[in-house]
Amino acid sequence: MAATATNVVHPDDVAASRDDGDTAEIRVTFDRSNGCALLEQRLVRFRQGRSRERSLDGHQEVLYVVSGRGELDLEAERHQLAPETGVFVAPGETYAIDNPGPDDLVLVSVVAPEDRQAASGDRRVTVRPRANERSSTSSTRTPAAST
Repeated sequence: MAATATNVVHPDDVAASRDDGDTAEIRVTFDRSNGCALLEQRLVRFRQGRSRERSLDGHQEVLYVVSGRGELDLEAERHQLAPETGVFVAPGETYAIDNPGPDDLVLVSVVAPEDRQAASGDRRVTVRPRANERSSTSSTRTPAAST
């Protein structure tokens, strides 16, 4: 079974949704509706303020900061968010995003079915490339220390 979408969608071509009282505007760029059976990719734009809490039962999520700055409050632990920061949210965890503003905090989110047990103990939640490291997809890339 293929886990990839059959076409690419520009975020401007996808309707945005926002729940009442939430700072997050979500645009789903691929999911089951366009041929991707296992993954859902979203472009999420957080306006200034604190988002509603999020939890994905039976799923895990990877977040990538495209632009802006803020903080991730994950299970009462605070983590700094800045461009090129990657975040892993394990199944069953709850998080909220604080954006001090004035600029939007823009993330790419990929949600996948759970494939591991709930997180426990010490683990890296965020990774960020070193300041002098060029972005690369090579297998030798080493992430910077987590926050």
